[in-house]
Amino acid sequence: MMEPVHSGDIALKQIELYRPDAIILDLLLPVNDGLYIIDYIDVEMPSYRPVIYVMSIFNTEKINRLMDSYDIVDYYRIKPVNPESVTNALFSLLIDEPKGQKESTEKIGEIGPQAGLDLVVEDYLRKLGIGTAMLQTKCVRVAIEILIRAGKNNRIGMMELYKQTGQQFTPPLSSSAVERHLRSAVANIKGKSTPLFEAYFIESGIAVNSATLVHESANMLRRWILENSNGTIFGKQNSTIPRKRR
Repeated sequence: MMEPVHSGDIALKQIELYRPDAIILDLLLPVNDGLYIIDYIDVEMPSYRPVIYVMSIFNTEKINRLMDSYDIVDYYRIKPVNPESVTNALFSLLIDEPKGQKESTEKIGEIGPQAGLDLVVEDYLRKLGIGTAMLQTKCVRVAIEILIRAGKNNRIGMMELYKQTGQQFTPPLSSSAVERHLRSAVANIKGKSTPLFEAYFIESGIAVNSATLVHESANMLRRWILENSNGTIFGKQNSTIPRKRR
């Protein structure tokens, strides 16, 4: 493990020298800022693809769009960030196959239910084909979590879901913006057609659109969570949770 450094130029020298498996990066650094470091790794070190966790005090549409443009960024979080969530996120990525070398047998939940609902959903979406740093992915994640927490009998219409999802952002996103991001996520997923997407959507004959993406994903993840966490992921123990029929 490398010692923390507080200057971008020193960080870059350490990265080039040691090539760590994971990098926790602040955007606001003296000399060379975080964006410069990301650009440098992306362009000048094409064979090197570490796990990159970016954090910042900035929470603007422009910065979010900029993070969307980097395929090599795995996480982007707004400060303050819980240290445990950083550890869980890095662990969930580092135990996977190296980037670009995924096997076709990827399954949901390899990070374990103890990591929390947000990381379970993020792990699923990443394997579905969209990176966790993108704003479109954040919209999908929030929408799925709303549906999971609502329960299978609580039917939320798409317009209401767009509204509730947008309200979880600061500043809030409009319903039309959320809808646009969900449509972009669908196009992104279809374009990559990962093994998980093929297994859970194509082979099941599900026509993928914004509604089916979030609702089917929520139903599937809810079943997995109930089977694997005994309900504790929702914040309380429930010893009478029904099991999925086989």
